[in-house]
Amino acid sequence: MTGAIEWVWERYQYVQLFNADKRNEFWFYFVRFLVLYPTLWTLVGFLALSAVILHARLAWFAICVFGVSFILMSLAGTKATRYLSFAPPFLAIVWGLGLAQIAPWVSRHAPAIRTRLSETLALPERLKTGTAAALLALACVIILLTNPFWLRTATVIGNVSLPFERPATDWREAREALAPWTANAEIMITTEELGAIYFLGRSDVRYSPSKLAEIPEDRRVEFGIDLRTGRPIIAKPESVQRLIGCFSSGPVVGPIEHWGSPILISDEVQSILIRHAKPIDVPRESHLYAWGWTRAPGEARPDHCADLVQFSGRRDHARGR
Repeated sequence: MTGAIEWVWERYQYVQLFNADKRNEFWFYFVRFLVLYPTLWTLVGFLALSAVILHARLAWFAICVFGVSFILMSLAGTKATRYLSFAPPFLAIVWGLGLAQIAPWVSRHAPAIRTRLSETLALPERLKTGTAAALLALACVIILLTNPFWLRTATVIGNVSLPFERPATDWREAREALAPWTANAEIMITTEELGAIYFLGRSDVRYSPSKLAEIPEDRRVEFGIDLRTGRPIIAKPESVQRLIGCFSSGPVVGPIEHWGSPILISDEVQSILIRHAKPIDVPRESHLYAWGWTRAPGEARPDHCADLVQFSGRRDHARGR
């Protein structure tokens, strides 16, 4: 029994390499809700009680689903905002019911609040009522402005990232700039293969120590094949160096946040690219980094390159020509 509990706890606390720095951040989701919904989140307890008064059965259902999910995900090892994306709709039910319960009270007492407020103003009688109403309206506007849920919608539309978010990669913006490379390069290395495959039509080898650690142990070797994509994965800077030395042309492409990451385009990988490749001019809006190298295609390949030819995504190389 103890062994089973240890196994469950180990799986519960497991994190991929890319997510390891967030393993013990049990406050991770709390902070994100606080940033996005400061007023509603800080009033969640009061709104939950109000929701129960209005519709107990529905409110308790939503509270239990969100509460249990929030606690379990906060204590789990792996964390990302998207991992909890199934739960906020239930929180919205709680907020909606709570606001529906207190809205009639606010509506009934608003005139009295306005009257009491106007009595405190040292203004001519003809200005008091209008000024008090304007102050109440301003208070409501401040509440809206300090709750950036609307800002989140605007930033998604405008492709702008909030401080704690990664910039949204737009591979389509770089498609034209990278077209000559995807069509003619002997090898294409990426640090995120799905976007490259879908939007650019090509990704030959993925460089990712974290991704390599996710595949089964019997294939967990350099150039081991990820059965989910059929592409090989590498995790050592020396493998990047080897690919550059064995192929006459190729780009290294990925999301901009991968550049400078200690587990992706680290200082060691950067130094390899700086020595052997040059930056490719891709639109800033793509949020991609791209470096490429070219040499005369007729150069003889070292003997150790023979087993790498199979990984080229260019058609003539894929056919062994």
